[in-house]
This record gives sequence, C-alpha cells and structure tokens, in this order.
Amino acid sequence: MAGTYLDLQTRIADEINRSDLSSQITNAIQTAIQDYEGERFWFNEQRFTLNTVANTSWYDEQTSLLNEDGSALSTGVKLLEIDQAVCNFGNWFQPLKPVASGWIDTYQIPTYTGQPYYYARLGTRIRLAPTPDAVYTVTFTGLCRLVTLSANSDTNAWLTEGEKLIRCRAKAILWRSVLRNADEAALCDAEEQVALSALQRKETARHTQRLEPWGY
Repeated sequence: MAGTYLDLQTRIADEINRSDLSSQITNAIQTAIQDYEGERFWFNEQRFTLNTVANTSWYDEQTSLLNEDGSALSTGVKLLEIDQAVCNFGNWFQPLKPVASGWIDTYQIPTYTGQPYYYARLGTRIRLAPTPDAVYTVTFTGLCRLVTLSANSDTNAWLTEGEKLIRCRAKAILWRSVLRNADEAALCDAEEQVALSALQRKETARHTQRLEPWGY
C-alpha cells in the first residue's frame, strides 16, 4: 500500500526506473483514478446528508450536501450515483422514490408544500417533491468521488485499498502514452487486470452467498 500521494509517485518512479517524470506520473495517477471512479467498491460508497429548507425544492449538490455527521465535504468529494434517499420525518424514516424532474413538473402542484416523498436529479442539483414545508434531514447513499489528491501528504482509499490497481493503471498509461513502449504497457495491463479481479472478488465476497441485511 502506498499510503500517501508521494509514496505512490515514488514507487511508480522506481518501478519504471525514471526519476525525471514527476509531472507525468502525477497526471497518470489522476487519470487512472478518473478511469476507475465509476467502478463500485466498498471504499468508494458513502452516505451524505441534506437539510431541507422550507419552501425550497431545488438544492445544489456542491453546497447543500454534507457528510453523514453534518460536517462539510472535503475538497473533491462528490455524490456520483444515488442508490437510496431516506427522509427523516421526526425519527420516522421514509425512503424517497426517484423520479424524473419532468414527472414532478407534470404531477406536482407548484404551490403545494409538505413532507417530500420523491426526489429527482438534474445536472448538479437535487429536487424534492412535494416542496418541503419544514426542515427535514435527507440521507443519500451511493457512489462517491473521493477526496482530491493535491499535496504530497494527501491520501484516499485509492492509495490504500485500491493502490495496486491505480499503480498498475498509471504505469500502463506512462508506458503507452509517454514512453511509447507497447510491450511494457501490455505487461502493466495484465497486472492491472489481476489487481482489478482481486478487488472485485473482495467486493463480491461482501454480498454473494452471504446473508443480506433486510431493508425494512
């Protein structure tokens, strides 16, 4: 496991035996993470909260979403896909039904307010319907983008749980796009698939042939 952003940069430089490609290595790491951030693993799922405002139906995700404990999101953290949304009505928890924003336009009376039972997502905004009539806490569970890597001391789960996958992917990118060595790139591609399979096995083991928690 690399641990920090600098640790991973150093290891990649050692493995490709090049100490003169620092900017190319950081770019390759960032691209590798972008390539895999849509893949679901146990370490890139998260719960977010949103506190509604009376008479407000639209919420900007960047400014309205919080961590589960109510603290502000770290730089770069973003809700990519929503699996479930649950609204707290005085300690009675109601799952919200996902609908299209156009559905709300068609069936929601614009002046009606109440406890929300539906949500829609349009661009980087979340819409609740009916328009909330008070402050409620909505908890979203889903796939997330992890904290941005910038400083050498930064870290996230891609550098710990997913370190081998990102390292192999980044090396393949360097060999193919920077160093123009197809043979070395192919070797890294094979390593990458081994690392991906190992993570997918771990992810599958958390669900298949095991008792699932019941949702009600």
